[in-house]
Amino acid sequence: MTVPDVSTTQGNSREATTARIARNVAALFGVAVPDAPHPGAPWLCDYNDVTNVDIGSGSPPGWGALDRGRRPDGREDSGVVSPATLSQFGPDSKAALVLHGANALLRDVFETMGEVVRMTSLCDDGYPLADPSRLSIWASLQLDAFEAQPLLTVAAYRARAIQRAVTANWRPVVDTPPRLPPQEAKRTPEFQMAGAEKDVPSRPVETELNVVDGVMRVVDPVTEGDGEMSNQLLIEETVGRMLSHITNGLADASYARIAAGPDGNRRLDVVVNRASVLGAFFDANLRVYNEIEPLVQDKVPTRLASGTSASVRVPFDPESLPHWLRLLPRIPSAFELMHARPVVRLATIRALGGLLRALRSSSLTMPDEILQECRARALALAEVSEAVLGAEHEESVIRRIYYHELLWPAVRIGRAAPADHPRGAQAVAQAVVDDCSDLFGRMDTFPAGEWLPVMDQVSGTLSIAIRNLQRSDPKRAKGLADQQFTRWLESFQRLGVDVMKDDLDHLLRRCDGLATPLHDWVAVATRGDRPLEVRIRGIEVGHRVTLPLRKRLAEIRRHDRPYRLTLQVLGRALSDILQEDLEHEVATTYAAYLLEIEDQLASTSRCRQLLSVVFDDPGTQPLASQFGTSDAITMLSLADVALRNQELSPHEANADRTRDALRVAQFIMSRADETVASDLSERLLSLEQRWSRATA
Repeated sequence: MTVPDVSTTQGNSREATTARIARNVAALFGVAVPDAPHPGAPWLCDYNDVTNVDIGSGSPPGWGALDRGRRPDGREDSGVVSPATLSQFGPDSKAALVLHGANALLRDVFETMGEVVRMTSLCDDGYPLADPSRLSIWASLQLDAFEAQPLLTVAAYRARAIQRAVTANWRPVVDTPPRLPPQEAKRTPEFQMAGAEKDVPSRPVETELNVVDGVMRVVDPVTEGDGEMSNQLLIEETVGRMLSHITNGLADASYARIAAGPDGNRRLDVVVNRASVLGAFFDANLRVYNEIEPLVQDKVPTRLASGTSASVRVPFDPESLPHWLRLLPRIPSAFELMHARPVVRLATIRALGGLLRALRSSSLTMPDEILQECRARALALAEVSEAVLGAEHEESVIRRIYYHELLWPAVRIGRAAPADHPRGAQAVAQAVVDDCSDLFGRMDTFPAGEWLPVMDQVSGTLSIAIRNLQRSDPKRAKGLADQQFTRWLESFQRLGVDVMKDDLDHLLRRCDGLATPLHDWVAVATRGDRPLEVRIRGIEVGHRVTLPLRKRLAEIRRHDRPYRLTLQVLGRALSDILQEDLEHEVATTYAAYLLEIEDQLASTSRCRQLLSVVFDDPGTQPLASQFGTSDAITMLSLADVALRNQELSPHEANADRTRDALRVAQFIMSRADETVASDLSERLLSLEQRWSRATA
C-alpha cells in the first residue's frame, strides 16, 4: 500500500485533491502516514462516527489537520480540504470520499491481486480453473487485504455498500407533476417528472472498490443461467456474501482487539480463521457455480478463455482431464515466480495454499483422487516456496507443515506415494518437530493476530508428531509437549486473554471469535501428559466456554461438526480423568458432565446418521465406502463415553447406545480397514474388552 507523499498534496488539481483525501482517509482508518506529524500513531476510527469534516482534515474533532503547515511558496496551508471540494463527491459524500481515498491507497494492491489471479487461474492442461476455485483465490486475496489493513477495508466495504445503494436507479414513470403541499414549499420528496433537469455531479460517481470489484472482473465467473444479467446478479451476490463473511465473522471466524503497544501507541490486532471462511465460501460456490458435474458428451460446460473476447467461448476437452480436476490449480514453476515481483510471489503461494486447504477440508463429497492430488500439489507448492522464498522463510515452513499434515494419514496406513518424502512415520514426525520448533522461535516476528491462526494451524500436526516421537525419544517428546502448551498460552496472552487464570464467564464474553483456537487449546491441555491441574482447567474451559461457543456456531450454520469435535475431545478427557483419584465433589461434577456429553454427542447429526444404519441389512454393505477414519473416531468416542458412564452411573447409563456405537465402529473398521490407522484398532480392542467385562 502506498500513501501519497505530502509534496503531491499541494495545489488544487484533481490529483492533489485525491492525494490529500487518500492521506486523510489513511490517517483516520489505521494506516501509518509517512511524513505526518505522528506517522506511527494513526487514528483508529469507526466509520459510523467519522464525518466529512474529519475526512477533510485527516483527524477527529479537536485535533489539528493532518497536513497543516506551509506550502513551498511560503504561504500558510491549513491542511484542510475545503467543504466545497468535498461536496462534489456523492451522492453520499462520506461514502464517496472514503471509497475514493481507499481506491487511491490500494491502487498497487489492486495491481498485485490482478497479477496473482492471472498466474493462478489455469489447470495443468492450460484450460481455465473451475470458477469455485478461482473465487477461492479471489477470497484469499480479500482476506490478505483485510488482515493487512482491517479498519480501512471495513470502512471501504461499508462505503461501497452505501454508494451502491444510493445510486440504485429505480423510479416509476411520473405522468403528473409533484403535488405541492399547502405551504408552497420549494422542495417536495415526490418523484420528479421524466425529463426534468437533474444536478449532474462534477465528478464521476464512485461505486466500486477496485480490490473487490476490479479483481472480480479478472476472475470473471460464468454459470449456466438466463443470460448476462443473471450472471451479473449472481456475481453481486457472491461478492456480498464474501464481504459479509469478513465483516460479520461468526463464532469461530474473526476477532478484533484494540490495545496499546509498548510505546503507548494503540494498535489493532485482528484474528481471522481463514480455513473456516474459505471452506464455507468454497462449499457455497461449488453448489452455485455448476461446472463441476459428471461430464456428459452432449453437454460440456464452457467458460471464457482468458484474454478472449466475450463472443468466443472455449469448451472443456473431456479427453484432457477428468472434470473434477478443474478444481485443482496448476502450481507455477519457480522460474515463473522468480520473474514476478516479490509481493506477487508471496501472495500467490499464500492464495494457492488457502485453496488447497479449502479443497481438502470441504464438507462436500469429493473423489478420493482429489485428496491425493491436494497432497501432491501441497508438496509441489512447498518445494516452489523453498526455491523462491528460501527454505527458512516463514511461509516455506508453514507450507511444509501443511504438506506433512496431509501426508500423515497415508503414512499411518502405509499408503504413501513414491513421490512423497519423507515416507516413514518417524521421519515425518522429526520433520514436523524441527519445523514447528523453528516456527515457535519466530513467534514474536508475527503480529499477534496473525500468529494465533498459525499456531492453530500447526498444533494438530505437531500433536501427532509428538505422539510418534514418544516411542523413540520420550524425553524430547515431553519437552516439545511442554513447549507447545507454553506457546499456546503466550499466543492467547498476546491478545489479552489468559486461558489459565481469567474468570470463565469473562472468557465466554471476551472470546467470541476464538472458538476454534480454544477448542485446539483444550485438546492440548487435556492430553494425558499434562499435569492434573492443567487438565482440570482445560475441561472447565472446554465445558463452560468452548462448548457454548461451538454450539451457537452450529445453530447459526445448521452444521454441527465443530460442536461434535469439541464433545469428542471433552468426552475423552473426562473419561480419562475420572479414572484418577479426584476429590469427591470434583468427581461427582465430572460424572454429571460425562452423562451430558454422551447425550449431546449422540444427538449430533452424524452420530444419529451412523446409529440409524441397520448393519444386518445386505443393502448396507455399499455404505462401507462412505465411512472413514473420522466416523470410526466418532463412534469410538461415543462408545468410550457410554462405557465410562455404565461403569460410573449404571442406573443412568444407556447400555443399548454403547452396544450400537461399538457395532458401528466394528462395521467401519472391518470393511474400510484401508482407511483406518492401527492405533484406532488398538482403541477398539480395548473398548471391546471393557464391554465384555461390563456385560459379563
